Amino acid sequence: MKGRILFYNPQTGQGKVILESGEKIDFTADLWDDFNTMPETGATVECDVVGGAIKGLAASSLPMEEPEEEVDTGPVPPTPINPHGPTFTVEQTLNNYFKPIDYLIGDPPEVVNTKNQLDYFLVRRFLMTAYNDLRSLDPSLHRNTRVKEKLDEIQELHKAYHTVKDRVEKAKLAFEMIFLRSQPEYLKFIRYKEQCLNRISTLSQMEESLFPDIQKKEEALKKLKPSQEEKRKALDDELKSLRRHYVDAIHENAGLAEELSTMEDVKVTYTEKYFDQFVRELLQRGGEYMKVLGKILNYRAYDFDQLIWQHAEKSKMIREYFTNASIKGSYSTLTFLRYYLRSLDREKMSEEQKELLKLQSYLEKLEKK
Repeated sequence: MKGRILFYNPQTGQGKVILESGEKIDFTADLWDDFNTMPETGATVECDVVGGAIKGLAASSLPMEEPEEEVDTGPVPPTPINPHGPTFTVEQTLNNYFKPIDYLIGDPPEVVNTKNQLDYFLVRRFLMTAYNDLRSLDPSLHRNTRVKEKLDEIQELHKAYHTVKDRVEKAKLAFEMIFLRSQPEYLKFIRYKEQCLNRISTLSQMEESLFPDIQKKEEALKKLKPSQEEKRKALDDELKSLRRHYVDAIHENAGLAEELSTMEDVKVTYTEKYFDQFVRELLQRGGEYMKVLGKILNYRAYDFDQLIWQHAEKSKMIREYFTNASIKGSYSTLTFLRYYLRSLDREKMSEEQKELLKLQSYLEKLEKK
């Protein structure tokens, strides 16, 4: 299939061919199959096209039937910012963001107010250590349906808590992810901006490639003798086409650059108008959600703790381990923690291990109540 090289950059080895059908396809220098010549802008070529991609191309001495010129309108500009406000209000975007957490929380008043709670963030690390140790002694613990359900629920709640905490602590990122990316006009703006920048890059490569080709052909035209009228006409036609593409590229490039510099930035406009309101509402609502999630986690930690030790007390393997290790006391996290702390040198404890002393004191106070 015949084609013509629209532009080619010898520095990068990248170019674009227009086929007789009017289709434009990118190519790279490693697809060039002609050892006698090098690809250059404006040259007619024979192309091996398979599945819409060029598999090989070489110079052709036969003229190409020019396709009708396509009208390239370029990227479609986004609609102007609505003076009445964004598509979705701050409240609506926050409602959408917190909706999955509402589903996760459900209807928790009784759970939140119950006294059966453990300080989840204080007990979590050692509670999971105890669970993993017990599971290694008796694998059936992990197959306990109730234990597994509670563990999965704790993990979901933990993830939700830290997601909200992260958004509250990183207000600028939260504004981008929750508010801005909910607005269709913002998404259209950033998509258009990206398209413009990509188009500017392509046009710049085209200019860079076309200019030396034009100079080269102008020099070749000067060297032709008056008797070489046919070659002169063919070369002159090529130059007209190259100059037209070059001028069009310059004008379009300049137009896009000017448009980008004068276009109203949706992010800047919305940040000025809605960022402060968004942060106020995010902090208030995020704080409330973190408080509720924390209390539910405290209850679930208590529930999970009770379940694993109820299982442990009935497990022959775990009871044998407690007996052989001379672990005295009830089957509980506190008993297991005392046993673990006895193995540590108090003078060489890490900061993380020192936190376990606080946990021991906390659990002992609960035991006395």
